[in-house]
Amino acid sequence: MEAKIQLLSDNIVNKIAAGEVVERPASVVKELVENSIDAGAKRIHVSIAAGGKQSIAVSDDGHGMTREDLQLSYLRHATSKMHSPTDLFNIQTLGFRGEALASIGAVSFMSIETRHRGESEGTRLIIEGGVEREIQAVGRRIGTTISVRQLFFNTPARRKFLRHVDTESRHITRTVVHLAAAYPEIGFELEHHERNVLHFIPSSPIERALDLLGMGKEDSLQFHIEQDGVLARGTISIPSTCQKSKAKQYLIVRGRPIYARILTDAIYRGYSGLLTEGSHPAFLCWLDLDPRQVDVNVHPTKREIRIANEKSIAETLQSAVRQSISIGEEDGFVFAKAGEASFAYPPPAQGESSGAWALAKTKEQSWSLARDGEGHKEGVIAGEPVDSRPKEGVQGELLLRTDERSDSAHSISSPLYDQVWQAHEAYLICPLRDALLVVDQQAAHQRVLYEEVSRSRSNSQDEIQQLLFPFVLKLGREEFSLAKDILDDLLAMGFDMREFGDNTFVVEGVPVDLGNWNEGFVLRQILNDLHADKAARASGQLREALFVSYARHAAVSEGRALELREMQSIIKLLMQCQEPYVCPRGKPTMVKVLRRDLDKLFGKA
Repeated sequence: MEAKIQLLSDNIVNKIAAGEVVERPASVVKELVENSIDAGAKRIHVSIAAGGKQSIAVSDDGHGMTREDLQLSYLRHATSKMHSPTDLFNIQTLGFRGEALASIGAVSFMSIETRHRGESEGTRLIIEGGVEREIQAVGRRIGTTISVRQLFFNTPARRKFLRHVDTESRHITRTVVHLAAAYPEIGFELEHHERNVLHFIPSSPIERALDLLGMGKEDSLQFHIEQDGVLARGTISIPSTCQKSKAKQYLIVRGRPIYARILTDAIYRGYSGLLTEGSHPAFLCWLDLDPRQVDVNVHPTKREIRIANEKSIAETLQSAVRQSISIGEEDGFVFAKAGEASFAYPPPAQGESSGAWALAKTKEQSWSLARDGEGHKEGVIAGEPVDSRPKEGVQGELLLRTDERSDSAHSISSPLYDQVWQAHEAYLICPLRDALLVVDQQAAHQRVLYEEVSRSRSNSQDEIQQLLFPFVLKLGREEFSLAKDILDDLLAMGFDMREFGDNTFVVEGVPVDLGNWNEGFVLRQILNDLHADKAARASGQLREALFVSYARHAAVSEGRALELREMQSIIKLLMQCQEPYVCPRGKPTMVKVLRRDLDKLFGKA
């Protein structure tokens, strides 16, 4: 009787292994760059074409390989990084299982050029589909260059599932950025079709952190703590500069960029309630601990790891963040919680740190203002003593009274809000108890629209206004590719559109709150913004940039006369927003002019 169980051929085994290690072009970049890091490289250059689907090349100035090592390097389970079973519990390097080159070579055309620092010439090895085709001596500098072409050429089913070029490019960019976060002392470059996408020079940890997080020293806090054999250090954003996106969060454990929910949650807890609802801190955190406490072999691509005593380490990290913020408070960066929200007060002037002034509750349970040790002056907000910053003339300030906000939201149709005027076709003015509320109509509407599209939308007919006639939208090649890449988000926002030939969409409906469709002008402007926003594309914040751009172009503009019901609607919806006090780009939406300041102007005080 013929046996049903058969040994698989080496060819099939290699392809199966490749499927575990090589998910997409970014997986290849990750494995090759990690090998360069392990080889002691100080500068690493990555070049890709067609999002890595056409070609990937990684060059380094590491110690290189000898001819003998090179001939073994592409075989399965061949590695220079392990010598005994006990090494599994003391992993000191990034790549250690000896599968990367074998897996990549099995599904591509791969060439390796290398020269060991102890040799006078280099060696080139050509691999096609896992089979050695050629090996010869070459002249080259010390280090290694690995080129990969036509990834998945012999596994068409895998190649078919690769995404659009821009999507694959973003995955590669994200991979390089995370490795740059892990190794600030190494220089990284990324080129796509000979166009420079990323360039990180070797730098100090804090310089790399500020570069990646996109902030200055005045907007950040540092922490450094060593406890129970765990070293935690890093950079975090001050609470007032936290954002709606989680894109700028980097967690590094023993040189590995990882995802660990319990450790990320510990950082959030370190802020001790100083984060507004829906806002997220930016951080770059390095954790170093005994390698015997870390199991890096729980995931084929090493995206996740297992850490012994994870809860204890999370407590250490939480304590480090909390202490850092406490020190920041002592230095004048004081943060406040009013109801469920934190506020920076007042909005910063151009060029001024957004954290320089802040509202905080003192030990005496009253509200106070502090700025780098400057004195306080009493005032009154919601019946409690507060500090205020004296200014000449009328004092403008953010509307901070949570009781007044809730009253406003609930009584928007009351006589109080029936008295709304428009000034200069730009500002909405209505009376409060002891003040005048002045709302920037454009900034306010931007905030409303931004929060509406940021929330999950169901693309129901209630959220779409159908066009009388379908509109054919012809785009440039890059804008068309970009629109395809964000099509799911556009559909969710209410743009009823589909591909309609080369570089063309047909649009049959638009978001119900879009009042200025203007023959596709708004959509073109949004795509132009996203195409120009290289930082958003490189950092994976394209979705956030989409929402901001939509709010900017769809909102009512200055110079537009509004009817009473429109003014009331904007104020009502603004008061119901999670963050009503600033527009999506951080500018104030409203100020409150106090009655006592008006009295001073007229000599009544």
